[in-house]
Amino acid sequence: MKVLILAAGYGTRLYPLTINTSKALLPIKGKVLLNFIVDKIDNLKKNFPIEEVIVVSNERFYKDFLDWKKKFKFDVRVISDGTSSPENRRGAVGDIDFVIGKESGESDWLVVGSDNFFDWELYDFVHFSLDKRPAITLGVYDLKDKSKATRFGVVKLLHTMRVKDFVEKPKEPFSTCVAVCIYFLCKESLKYIRCFIEETKGADAVGKYIEWMVKNHTVYGYEFKGNWLDVGHKDTLELIERWV
Repeated sequence: MKVLILAAGYGTRLYPLTINTSKALLPIKGKVLLNFIVDKIDNLKKNFPIEEVIVVSNERFYKDFLDWKKKFKFDVRVISDGTSSPENRRGAVGDIDFVIGKESGESDWLVVGSDNFFDWELYDFVHFSLDKRPAITLGVYDLKDKSKATRFGVVKLLHTMRVKDFVEKPKEPFSTCVAVCIYFLCKESLKYIRCFIEETKGADAVGKYIEWMVKNHTVYGYEFKGNWLDVGHKDTLELIERWV
């Protein structure tokens, strides 16, 4: 299994904090936000063989990520997706295709968004996902509030944990369960990424890809328990600081 950490966004919702600093590299009580996720990956290595961990950045912050790697001595490979502004960004699906499309296709992939902040471990998620292959599995979290769910991909699960329905940012959510940016893409499913891009003419949101997968293939959801925040607004950063 390989791990891909998505960190190529420009964090425009957090301006001016992220004009000169990647959102993934923002300090939280003296610890870089991305370090929390890498710590979870290191814990996962104790239970699963992980071939490689890749962090994909954009060209604007690429050097900053290299400095981050050197400072903390993490065993990761940092690559740039070649973009330099929000206007020419690849988007999450584009970055997944950019990285995974260059690989041999012989490995499963755990994909984690760097703008996740969570306190759970990933062992059970990977166990569950391996059991459900060749289907892909997405992480699900119950916000218990439909008004908050409008900002995310909303999920309806069957009792088997198969995803029955998925809608990206609906105005009227049918559930309080939403997808978090944690995905298990088994190697058998990787061919569908390119099919999606060609069929949708380059849609770049992961939620749109999951929506497409639910309609055309089998997708499962694993519900995480604990605390989770999507790091997209300044008030979220303040909440994380209080938690830490």
